Amino acid sequence: MLIFSNNTIFRRFLLNLLILSVAGIFLVNLPVFSQGIENPLGESDPRVILGRVIKVVLGLTGTIGLIMFIYGGLAWMTAGGKKEQVKKGSDTMVWAILGLAVIFASYAIVDFVLTKLTGTGG
Repeated sequence: MLIFSNNTIFRRFLLNLLILSVAGIFLVNLPVFSQGIENPLGESDPRVILGRVIKVVLGLTGTIGLIMFIYGGLAWMTAGGKKEQVKKGSDTMVWAILGLAVIFASYAIVDFVLTKLTGTGG
């Protein structure tokens, strides 16, 4: 290995890793660390947390799709009669609409699946 060209460096690395691991196990199990800490997310079910993350990502993606649709409309309106610019703007709008349709469909699917997994509404 190039990183551990010297055998003593590798041994020191392993020894330090072992010491930190053992110290970490003892520190985590101290009662001070297990009391009084509240969950900042407000939810402990990983399905709900993952669902929220997915919904936020889909919302941001939908925002980007809307921005692309507006950009395509502006490109089309400012084309000044140039066929290449008009085609570029209209193609951007068409692909943005298709992207938004996919995003909305995936949002609906995620909401349906999460409703079935968690037993609650989105």
